[in-house]
Amino acid sequence: MAKWLHSFCVHKADLLKNLKILDVGAGAGEFISDFLTVHGQTKPELYCGIEPLGRHFAALTETVQRLGMDSCSHLFPQDLQDFLDQLPSLSIAGKRFDIILLSHSVYYIQAVGNTLLALQQLLTPHGRIFVILNAEGLLTDLWSYFAEHLPTINKHSDCPTTPKSVVRQAQDAGIPVTEYTIFDTGYTISDLLKDEHMICLQH
Repeated sequence: MAKWLHSFCVHKADLLKNLKILDVGAGAGEFISDFLTVHGQTKPELYCGIEPLGRHFAALTETVQRLGMDSCSHLFPQDLQDFLDQLPSLSIAGKRFDIILLSHSVYYIQAVGNTLLALQQLLTPHGRIFVILNAEGLLTDLWSYFAEHLPTINKHSDCPTTPKSVVRQAQDAGIPVTEYTIFDTGYTISDLLKDEHMICLQH
């Protein structure tokens, strides 16, 4: 992400304060908090956070208030599909985003390729979707475990949200994958802002 941000900065004046960010599965606001720390407290023009879990949404609201971002933030206590379904009637309808981040939230998406395709339509011409996942082995092991204990899971199917499967589903949907790196689970959002350790999808 750091390399892309630098490149974007070269081609667009006042990059950071003009950024529009969609944070899918925003949790307690770790990304935006770390983003401001790494980038000198320069607030984006627009920050939209989607977080369906009640306690995380409450913490996200507190984080946004603590960072003084109330005026540029829109927070949604719902899952991604509900957000996409309701988007035409929301106050941010018609907005386009420079960064769409799915940090460990793609696991909860059923039709990954179609959903990424819908998100792609929300990008600015220079925008990127960043998908952060756990390493392949961990997810495959978890999928195998649940497949043994939950009859609703097809025991012969692959885990749909390993890095390789997400890349494949994105490519099948016609979305260019410009970068793809499996990273260790010890990386923090701050590390990711400085380094290239994620799947990057372009418009």
